[in-house]
Amino acid sequence: MSARALASVLWMVLLAPWRLWHRAEAGCSGERRCCPGRDPSCASTGWRMDRVYGTCFCDEACKLTGDCCYDYSQACPGNGRKMM
Repeated sequence: MSARALASVLWMVLLAPWRLWHRAEAGCSGERRCCPGRDPSCASTGWRMDRVYGTCFCDEACKLTGDCCYDYSQACPGNGRKMM
Protein backbone atom coordinates (compact mmCIF):
# COMPACT_ATOMS: atom_id res chain seq x y z
CA MET A 1 0.00 0.00 0.00
CA SER A 2 1.45 3.34 -1.00
CA ALA A 3 1.93 6.17 1.48
CA ARG A 4 -0.75 8.24 -0.26
CA ALA A 5 -3.32 5.42 -0.05
CA LEU A 6 -2.44 4.83 3.60
CA ALA A 7 -2.88 8.53 4.36
CA SER A 8 -6.30 8.50 2.64
CA VAL A 9 -7.44 5.51 4.67
CA LEU A 10 -6.20 7.13 7.88
CA TRP A 11 -8.16 10.33 7.14
CA MET A 12 -11.34 8.33 6.50
CA VAL A 13 -10.92 6.47 9.78
CA LEU A 14 -10.33 9.71 11.68
CA LEU A 15 -13.27 11.52 10.07
CA ALA A 16 -15.81 8.70 10.47
CA PRO A 17 -16.73 9.57 14.10
CA TRP A 18 -17.17 13.24 13.15
CA ARG A 19 -19.57 12.33 10.35
CA LEU A 20 -21.58 10.06 12.65
CA TRP A 21 -21.79 12.82 15.29
CA HIS A 22 -23.18 15.23 12.70
CA ARG A 23 -25.67 12.63 11.54
CA ALA A 24 -27.25 12.44 14.99
CA GLU A 25 -27.57 16.21 15.26
CA ALA A 26 -30.31 17.13 12.79
CA GLY A 27 -33.28 15.58 11.09
CA CYS A 28 -36.96 15.44 11.94
CA SER A 29 -36.41 14.53 15.58
CA GLY A 30 -33.69 17.17 16.02
CA GLU A 31 -36.01 19.88 14.71
CA ARG A 32 -39.08 18.26 16.32
CA ARG A 33 -40.97 18.36 13.03
CA CYS A 34 -43.57 16.15 11.36
CA CYS A 35 -45.96 17.82 8.92
CA PRO A 36 -48.98 16.54 7.01
CA GLY A 37 -49.18 16.86 3.22
CA ARG A 38 -46.66 19.00 1.35
CA ASP A 39 -45.07 21.77 3.40
CA PRO A 40 -41.87 23.43 2.13
CA SER A 41 -41.30 25.03 5.53
CA CYS A 42 -41.15 21.60 7.18
CA ALA A 43 -37.43 21.23 6.51
CA SER A 44 -34.23 20.60 8.36
CA THR A 45 -30.55 20.38 7.52
CA GLY A 46 -29.03 16.95 7.84
CA TRP A 47 -28.62 13.59 6.17
CA ARG A 48 -31.26 12.53 3.69
CA MET A 49 -32.27 8.92 3.08
CA ASP A 50 -30.32 8.99 -0.20
CA ARG A 51 -27.13 9.71 1.81
CA VAL A 52 -26.84 13.34 0.72
CA TYR A 53 -26.15 15.98 3.37
CA GLY A 54 -28.17 19.17 3.03
CA THR A 55 -31.80 20.23 3.15
CA CYS A 56 -34.14 17.39 4.01
CA PHE A 57 -37.86 17.34 4.68
CA CYS A 58 -40.22 15.97 7.33
CA ASP A 59 -43.52 16.26 5.47
CA GLU A 60 -45.55 13.42 3.95
CA ALA A 61 -44.59 14.51 0.43
CA CYS A 62 -40.92 13.71 1.07
CA LYS A 63 -41.74 10.03 0.59
CA LEU A 64 -42.75 10.78 -3.00
CA THR A 65 -39.91 13.19 -3.76
CA GLY A 66 -37.23 11.09 -2.01
CA ASP A 67 -35.84 13.94 0.11
CA CYS A 68 -36.90 12.80 3.61
CA CYS A 69 -34.52 13.26 6.52
CA TYR A 70 -32.77 10.04 7.53
CA ASP A 71 -34.90 9.70 10.67
CA TYR A 72 -38.28 10.48 9.09
CA SER A 73 -39.72 6.97 9.52
CA GLN A 74 -38.76 6.86 13.22
CA ALA A 75 -39.61 10.48 14.08
CA CYS A 76 -42.90 10.60 12.14
CA PRO A 77 -44.49 7.15 12.49
CA GLY A 78 -48.00 8.63 12.15
CA ASN A 79 -46.96 10.33 8.87
CA GLY A 80 -48.68 13.57 9.69
CA ARG A 81 -49.04 14.10 13.37
CA LYS A 82 -47.18 16.94 15.01
CA MET A 83 -44.44 16.00 17.44
CA MET A 84 -44.95 17.31 20.95
